[in-house]
Order: sequence, then C-alpha cells, then structure tokens
Amino acid sequence: MKQTILFFWTIIGIMCTTVAQNPTTEATPYFEGSVEYKVTVEGSEKEILFENEPNTQMAMHIKDGDYIVNLAGGRYPKTFMFIADSNYEYSVDMNNKRAFRVSVYNHYKPMWVRPPALPTGEKEMLNGVECDIYEVKTDTSYSKIWASEKYRVNTEFYKNKKRAQANYLLPGLDGKIPLKSIKKEKGLTTTLVMTKITPTKFRKVQFTIPPDFVIKNRDNRW
Repeated sequence: MKQTILFFWTIIGIMCTTVAQNPTTEATPYFEGSVEYKVTVEGSEKEILFENEPNTQMAMHIKDGDYIVNLAGGRYPKTFMFIADSNYEYSVDMNNKRAFRVSVYNHYKPMWVRPPALPTGEKEMLNGVECDIYEVKTDTSYSKIWASEKYRVNTEFYKNKKRAQANYLLPGLDGKIPLKSIKKEKGLTTTLVMTKITPTKFRKVQFTIPPDFVIKNRDNRW
C-alpha cells in the first residue's frame, strides 16, 4: 500500500509533457478544462515499484479552484477530487457511491511543505510554445520543469487552502501548468507526458460530491 500511495503523489508532484496544445489556438487568461498524461518510470527500483501495478495514466480536470484527478492503467483505477469551498480532498468510490474526505496519504501524514520551483533563466520552445525552465531540489530528489504563461490557473482561488496539492500550485510557478517535468531520485526517474489538453467549460455541479453518496473520513482501499 505504501508504494502505491507514494507513486500516486509522485505523479501529482511532477506533471510533464512533450506535447503541447496547438500554439495557434487562442489561449484564455486562465485555463479551464482537461489535461491527459502518460506516466513512465525508469531506474533500478522500477521493478519493486511496479509489483503493486501502479497507475500509468492520469487525467486532470480543472475548474476555478476545484480539480479532479483520475488515475488509470494500473490494478486499481482511482478518482481524487479537491473541492476548494470545503478545503478538502476526497477519494471517490463511484461504484459504491462513497467519498472519503481525507485521502490515505493525508490521513497518516501531515501536510508537507513543498520546496519552490526556482527559475534557471533558461527558455526552450516546446511544439511552438516558449517555456521557462525551473528546477526543484530536495534532500532526496531533483526535478526540472518547463512551464508557459499560456497555460496557467488563477492561484487566488487557493489562498489559505492548505490541502490543495496539485502540481500547478507548486510554489514559484505562480499557477503555471508544467508542460514538461522530469523527477530524479535514488533508483527512479519518473516522467509524466502530457498527451492532450482540452479547454472545456465545466458545470459547477460536476465538481461536487453527489448528494446520495456516503462521506467517510478514512479510505483503506489501497
């Protein structure tokens, strides 16, 4: 279970891409819509990690201060939802009409303080989109992130929302959604490749827990 949880948060922490939205498309000031990703992992610890068949695909849906993360491609598909008004993340069991107000990770560990993404001063074009390059260093890992002003969210929605942990809220990015990111740690190099960006105007009700769902405080499924 520990490996599965850590893999989920590794995914959330390092969105990366080699495919960007058509640069000729008019970009709105703030992004609302869906972003799809493919996950790849390499390194000496890969086989140990994959014994639990973790998810290898991710789709993220963003509206204002709310977001939904769908994980697929592994043994257990998962849905996580952050509702800004409640300042809570939920793991959602659609089949059994249940929602768990605190994820496994946040139940057993306190919220962590994430290190900031620092600009390197470098720029690079990715499929016609000019990106600034950032780096993130911790005691155990090193990441590089490519991000563009064209694709960002309004961070005002997340003020004082300490449970919001989506990658685009990484300190230093100012709401920019990473377009490329590679995370290296001992025995593992994890890459998330964004395969599609779809601007969409969602309805608010799509980012709420259905009224007939039972809400609990602990999710022991994984």
